[in-house]
Amino acid sequence: PILRRNPQSFTTFFTLASSPQRQAGMARLSPTKLYDSYLRLLDERPLVTKGITAFILTSVSDLIAQTAEKRLHGEKGTPYNWRRVIGFGTYGGVLCAPCIHYWLKFLSTRVIFKSSTQTVGAKVRSEE
Repeated sequence: PILRRNPQSFTTFFTLASSPQRQAGMARLSPTKLYDSYLRLLDERPLVTKGITAFILTSVSDLIAQTAEKRLHGEKGTPYNWRRVIGFGTYGGVLCAPCIHYWLKFLSTRVIFKSSTQTVGAKVRSEE
């Protein structure tokens, strides 16, 4: 059930970038449409969407960390460690994203207070 295909959801998000609208001009491909597509994918395929998002974010964060390391040590011109980037991305997308997804799902059924502020505070404290 997690990997079932929905032809209208997942492909929509990725084909927007190569669509005729993009070729005609980026004005038609607004950030609002991308965000709406992303939210729809979160509803339809939450694990896959969160996994891809986590892969991208952890990969980019490792590239930023490598850039900072190079500047700190004065190593201009040295190549990035792409194996490390892919490793961090895979760790974020394959391990962390599903664990966090199910952990927050568990918390949403177990941690309920009278005010939403208390509920959010309890969830944040439980993750520390």
